[in-house]
Amino acid sequence: MIIQTFDTAIGSLQDFDSIEGTLKQLGKSHFTRTVTEHHYDGLARAILTVLEGALDEDWTNKVRKSWVCAWIKMSTTMKGDHYPKISFPNSNDDT
Repeated sequence: MIIQTFDTAIGSLQDFDSIEGTLKQLGKSHFTRTVTEHHYDGLARAILTVLEGALDEDWTNKVRKSWVCAWIKMSTTMKGDHYPKISFPNSNDDT
């Protein structure tokens, strides 16, 4: 299912609006099943490693950057506002 979803998403990146709602729903579903942000990171590493091995000499820096950008766009959309944002105090703040 992951590969099928990823394939559909990659094929639709030119028209991201067409898959944005699906990705948001998928992200909500993942969140309710206790998928953490670390799971997204682990999956990203696994996908990139598999692609690198499968593409061999076709795995160029440009291809890598394209996949990373696609993953960031998709995973950010899926995470939405489900996970707490970390804020850091202003270094100029005297409190």
